[in-house]
Amino acid sequence: KDAIVDAADLTGAILNNVVLDGASLRGAQLGCCDNSGNLLTSCVPARTLGMSMGGADLSSPISGAKTDICQTGLKGANLAEANLSGVLAVATDLREANLAGALLIGTNLGEAYLEAVVMTGADLDGATFEGGDARSAIFGNANFQNVNMRDAYLVGADFSSAWIECSNVNLGTNMTDANFTGA
Repeated sequence: KDAIVDAADLTGAILNNVVLDGASLRGAQLGCCDNSGNLLTSCVPARTLGMSMGGADLSSPISGAKTDICQTGLKGANLAEANLSGVLAVATDLREANLAGALLIGTNLGEAYLEAVVMTGADLDGATFEGGDARSAIFGNANFQNVNMRDAYLVGADFSSAWIECSNVNLGTNMTDANFTGA
């Protein structure tokens, strides 16, 4: 708890059931992306089953390598109130994860697995879900300004009372049965 793990290379590490609540992981490399968000083929992401990073700061530093959690398995993880601004999370498994109140400003969640993720009250300004699967996700009271949702699968997602403005969708975006009450 409250550990400082900034800029650490944790690719290939076994971090199952590790608790890093309140820790600083700015610029840490847990995943397998280059600094542009392209997936690397000769890389093994950290194993993160049961990991908890509630209130942790994973935001990408202003200079240097971006924090990378690409292709990690964070299914069911606690990331409530965490700062993931500018993080590379391409093809990351965040199914059923708790990101309530999290900061995801400018975060790349392209092709991420977000089924039943909880992002109630999260700030997603400038984030991308392009090609992501967020079926049955809960985005109530979230900030969806300037979010790229092109080709995203958002069937049954709950956007109730979310602030949605200047966001991008296309014909490939599927929002069947999504709830926009009060949005």
